[in-house]
Amino acid sequence: MTKKLYKRKIIYCETDKGILYIPKELKSELPFSEEQKIEVNFEGNIDSFNYNFNRLVGLKSFYQNTGISNGDLLSLKVLNETLHIFREEEEALLTEELLEEANCVESVSLSNTVKGNIAEDRIKEYILFHGQELLNVYKPVIDRNGVDFIVMQNGFYHPIYLQIKSRYYSIFQNLDTEIYLSEKTFTSNVNFYIVCVYFNEKSLEMLEDILFIPSEIVEKKAAKKEGKIKLSVSFSKDSKNEWNKYLVNKSQLVDKILEEISLMSKYYR
Repeated sequence: MTKKLYKRKIIYCETDKGILYIPKELKSELPFSEEQKIEVNFEGNIDSFNYNFNRLVGLKSFYQNTGISNGDLLSLKVLNETLHIFREEEEALLTEELLEEANCVESVSLSNTVKGNIAEDRIKEYILFHGQELLNVYKPVIDRNGVDFIVMQNGFYHPIYLQIKSRYYSIFQNLDTEIYLSEKTFTSNVNFYIVCVYFNEKSLEMLEDILFIPSEIVEKKAAKKEGKIKLSVSFSKDSKNEWNKYLVNKSQLVDKILEEISLMSKYYR
């Protein structure tokens, strides 16, 4: 059976860092696991490179020797457990808009802790800015129960608890992703919510829509396996994903929090 060719343009951050991003569709054809070497055949010349984080690494000499540079169109195909790369002259399948977006901050070089801190800071800023001093944000001294923020409306002692989860996407990914929570630290509560955000790697800005999900719904609907709680979500409004009903515009996050705080009056006296 003839394997499909996948065409894409080389982008600046690849030649600059000596890496090659593998398209999501091609990754499923690779007979390799992460952190293994992949044999590469380019115009009859065979070499091998390490594969991790959806990319080949250590290609600086390869790019110099082959003359491949930013904007060149390549075709990629897996055949007989070897990645074959061909230079193409046709117009790239990526649009110029996507090509510009690809010249990005490489988030895979950031630890999960750093990414999580970025997301938490961004959510805190949105709450404080759009809350216009109606809301205060508190951070627990001890990190327990998965609570990242405690949010209270000034003059009211009806707190909302938030856990912030983030994902970062590149041009080779769609808006579907998976969010994981620790079953060990997760406890559902009527005033506990999960906020999920998706970041653009180029701008390090959140997508316009975020997920604001009651923890009680997570408890009822999310899949649980091996100590993890998994939510298969989509940040696309057009998706029929079951979690999409919890999508809200990030500018409306404060409105949702104020609405939920007002509902707390039936639980507090």
